[in-house]
Amino acid sequence: GQFDWIVITSATTVDVFVGHRVSIPSTTRIAAVGETTGAALQLAGYRVDFTPSDNSARGLVAQWGTSEISGRVLVPQFDVAEPTLVSGLGGLGLDVQFVSAYRTVGVPVSDAVRADVASGRIAAILVSSGSMARQIAAQLAPLPEGTVVACIGPRTAFDARAAGLAVDVIAEERSADSLVAAAKEAGVDLQVETQGSSGAKALDPAVIAAADAVIAAVPHAAVLALSFAFTILAGTMFL
Repeated sequence: GQFDWIVITSATTVDVFVGHRVSIPSTTRIAAVGETTGAALQLAGYRVDFTPSDNSARGLVAQWGTSEISGRVLVPQFDVAEPTLVSGLGGLGLDVQFVSAYRTVGVPVSDAVRADVASGRIAAILVSSGSMARQIAAQLAPLPEGTVVACIGPRTAFDARAAGLAVDVIAEERSADSLVAAAKEAGVDLQVETQGSSGAKALDPAVIAAADAVIAAVPHAAVLALSFAFTILAGTMFL
């Protein structure tokens, strides 16, 4: 109970909390950055006291800057997180403490996936974080000219470009649904069967049978919440 606020910025941090059975005192309020982060917290049984309207660290800093929020703030993030949140909150006069909640590790792609990307068979790559963008660039670049790169928001798009990727689509909102919608608008044949908090919508079994690939994601992870993995679309995919 030594902190007035704890700011959670990813569903992966929630997984860490659940895995270590972390109990947050009722006197400590919880802020969630990102739609999937908030959903993950609620799914895990944690309350959410604040979410920034634009689902970003910069948005949280901006909104807190016009509020009367004060006190000690704990920010658990991955080990090489951008300093935007910690430095921004510190600039507001808050007593901010950063702790490393986890570290991201690149997962080598298979030779088959690498070959499919190089041949142009892969229609699109969805990018949900800067660390993911860097892994894609390191393992799969150069990408064929026709491969669509869709990013979950402006910050991720900035990081993807810095990694050398050509960004074709940027989701309007930092959410899985918005990223999927952006990919569809770019012409990617992607079908989604929802079974989580946003409701259930079953796909025709024939659609699933005809898909080139199937991606199964737990509700709070949605499409791309796991920062150490990346989702690649080949033809029609079922999510």
